[in-house]
Amino acid sequence: MLVSIIKLVILRARSFDRLPNRVVYAQRSVVYFSDVGQPGAILADNFAEFQTEGAITALGEFNNNIYAFTETGVHFLAINQRVSAGPASANIVDVQHVRLSDKVGCVGPRSVCSTPFGVAWVSSRGVHMAGAGQQVQDISDPIVDYWDSG
Repeated sequence: MLVSIIKLVILRARSFDRLPNRVVYAQRSVVYFSDVGQPGAILADNFAEFQTEGAITALGEFNNNIYAFTETGVHFLAINQRVSAGPASANIVDVQHVRLSDKVGCVGPRSVCSTPFGVAWVSSRGVHMAGAGQQVQDISDPIVDYWDSG
């Protein structure tokens, strides 16, 4: 039964990204983390669910942390490996959630790009970036007149 649920999560995932040695999937407001070295396997406890403004539309990765985007918001997920004994628990991650913005989101999974400076993405309001400072910057401000007029 659990294997069927995992396959369903992977098949219905709206977005995915990768961390070193694992794949991250998103469905609705839940982010699932694959087992280390096994992108198709997810332990039952290896997910993070948090309140969002809607379904997660895209994921991005910077400095081994995940950015989860909705159409109107940005969420930062700090990833920490759980430290405990046993091989199974080494696969489980602890996640700390921080809402970065409730004003700009992301239009879709193909509008996110990881750069050496942070994660850049396109929203309905422009192009934005968040990096080490975890602050959302509007990088399309110099062309905002063109953006608004189409």
